[in-house]
Amino acid sequence: MSRPVVEFWYEFASTYSWLSVMRIEPLAEAAGVELVWRPFLLGPVFMALGWNDSPFNIYPPKGRYMWRDLERLAAKHHLPFRKPSGFPRNSVLAARVALVGVGEGWVAPFSRAVMNANFAEDRDIGQREVIADILTAQGLDAEAVIGRALADANKLALRCLTERGGAGPVWRTELPRRRRAVLGQRPPRGRAGLGARRSRYCKTAAHSASNRGGAGGFAAGVGPRRPYFFFAACSSSYLRRRSS
Repeated sequence: MSRPVVEFWYEFASTYSWLSVMRIEPLAEAAGVELVWRPFLLGPVFMALGWNDSPFNIYPPKGRYMWRDLERLAAKHHLPFRKPSGFPRNSVLAARVALVGVGEGWVAPFSRAVMNANFAEDRDIGQREVIADILTAQGLDAEAVIGRALADANKLALRCLTERGGAGPVWRTELPRRRRAVLGQRPPRGRAGLGARRSRYCKTAAHSASNRGGAGGFAAGVGPRRPYFFFAACSSSYLRRRSS
């Protein structure tokens, strides 16, 4: 019997994607679900919404809260963290290389290394030499991999993934019926809002798609039919439910 499949959509420049990339594999393994890695780009999604920058930069109070929230979450999960001197960083090359890694089987360690470089070492992941150093450290032929990443077919594949990921109401968080929320709205009394009570990561922000062909997404994710998007780190309890 094949294991249930969970699609994992993430952006290398995304702060909350970083938390998820660093933690998701052991959670998925413990839950007995198979991960499908889906690197994509948020830049085109933001541009379609009329934003030329991250909303965390456009709305300073939101940004200040996010960075403080990130510090708390990093400490909770014992992840080294250094606020990037540039945010958001250009993640196009990293995403193109990751897409090559999806096909060749090394996307997970590469993605963790890129996230660590960006959010723990404050290295500019938009620079070709930084990506090349990461590939070389993992025993890969950096120039050959980057060459495949820059091929027209691979560029088109990433563009298609991004279009799929950005289609529809991306800012609507799909939750169980009585726990739906729209980002930016004040949560009902007694319920957690974005970034609050994340010790459950994300029992209240995971969308089960078992009635949609057996696949779901989380932590900067897009479901197989109706896109959804939320920044949260996933909980083992959700993965266990998906594997049952």
